[in-house]
Amino acid sequence: MVKALWDRSGGRGDGRGEFNPDDYGEMLERLAALTGTALALQPEAGLRRSERPYAPVRIGGSRTGWAVVAGETNERAARAAGAAAEVIGRLFTADQDISSLAREVADRYEELNFLYDMSAQVGALLDEVEICDLLVKEGTWLMNCERASIMVVDQESGALRIRAAVGLPESVPGEVSVRPGEGISGKVFESGQGIIVNEGDPMPADSLGVNELREANCFLSVPLKITTQPDNEERVLGVFNLTRKRETNMFTASDLQLVSAVAATAATQIHNCRLLNAQRERRELERELELAAEIQLSLLPEEPLHAGALEAGGHCKPARHVGGDLFDYWLLDDHVCLVIADVSGHDMGAALMATAFRSVVRSESAHRRSVAGLMAQVNKALFDDLVRSELLISVFYAEIELSTGVMTFCRAGHPKPLLMQLGEKGWLDTEGLLLGLHEEGQFEERSVQLSRGDIIVLYTDGLLDAQDAEDRSFGLEGVRRAALAAMGSPPKQMALSIVEAARAHCGSRPLLDDVTSLVVRFGEPVEK
Repeated sequence: MVKALWDRSGGRGDGRGEFNPDDYGEMLERLAALTGTALALQPEAGLRRSERPYAPVRIGGSRTGWAVVAGETNERAARAAGAAAEVIGRLFTADQDISSLAREVADRYEELNFLYDMSAQVGALLDEVEICDLLVKEGTWLMNCERASIMVVDQESGALRIRAAVGLPESVPGEVSVRPGEGISGKVFESGQGIIVNEGDPMPADSLGVNELREANCFLSVPLKITTQPDNEERVLGVFNLTRKRETNMFTASDLQLVSAVAATAATQIHNCRLLNAQRERRELERELELAAEIQLSLLPEEPLHAGALEAGGHCKPARHVGGDLFDYWLLDDHVCLVIADVSGHDMGAALMATAFRSVVRSESAHRRSVAGLMAQVNKALFDDLVRSELLISVFYAEIELSTGVMTFCRAGHPKPLLMQLGEKGWLDTEGLLLGLHEEGQFEERSVQLSRGDIIVLYTDGLLDAQDAEDRSFGLEGVRRAALAAMGSPPKQMALSIVEAARAHCGSRPLLDDVTSLVVRFGEPVEK
């Protein structure tokens, strides 16, 4: 009879659990039936090694017990004990390996189920804070940790700050700020590679500067990393930290791999949320810009002006939704006021300044001062706002007495209008700087006598600078040709034709600046 005795005194160095003979009883019975040998598992107590042949039984290279041949002490019994020990050890080792593999498969199955469930939960969230909260809660459960935190980059400071946490004092998230490359979290963020710090390694709390983490027994940090399309470029959004692992005092490479997979899932959804939010904000901004454009265009004269022998009309085409160009005309007592202006820039700030300028010009025109004096007063009224917003305004302003046909005008850094009289052309010019350059700016005014059939073409520099595919500008000659081609049209249609001619000159190239034209015709009274 061969007895397998198990060793209760230890001596195993493979880290396996305690040997339990009940796990192997059935296997030993099957082996006994196959060999025709009586085999039994008994405790080691009472074994006298000098009296019976014995051989060590090893499972996975570590001694677990002894194989003993009962009743004989000769050499044949010793060989039998050795053979029995070898067979039993191999069988037990194979069984243990199978059990270990089964446990590993079960663990992997649980991990896959966790990742699947986690992906489903994260994919249903459209709020970045909710995603971070879910990740720290699930992460602490998965790794059986006391504390976890997610740090993301603050767009203003460029530092990593805690967005969500579990197990940290309430004051900590607001206090912690880590620069990329500094501390463990900063290094993980900068490198895009996870880090494990176990007990005995340099304390991570010293690097993070968090006093509440100085008693941590281990630390795991992984990047929140995504791969952007279509260039397949890796981008790190933040880091996921876990510490104070219960039951054990160390993280493993398997933990790092699993947590990295969880972090990648969350990072992808955070990125998707940001894209959705950015898209939503763009749509809202576009709608606001469209509304602003509608409001801005509604402030421009929609109908042509008919006053005595004078008719005026204009057209404005912003390069974007809103712009800094404007034109206006209005009747004041016995004269007509005309203005065309261009605020530097093509954004909402330029549009708001253009609106403010229009209001100030209309208000100041009612005080019946000189044209140059009006321009100086408008410059003074808007100067502080122009300086703060870093904007400038070019202006051409004129007043035409209907009874005499005399036009008095002032130019402040604006392109020279075209005056067409009896087939001849000339350019209206005076000296004057852009509004916003000097608070006490000086402006020159001149007067010109208009005759029947005279046409004045006013425009902004966006029309002159409109370029075709070969970088050729529309220029003054383009303005003159377009005006001559549209001579028989009413002023409003003529202004539109000039703008469209500049647009056609560009071909497929977009307009880089706002384009505006205002046309005035002085002739016989228009019958209504």
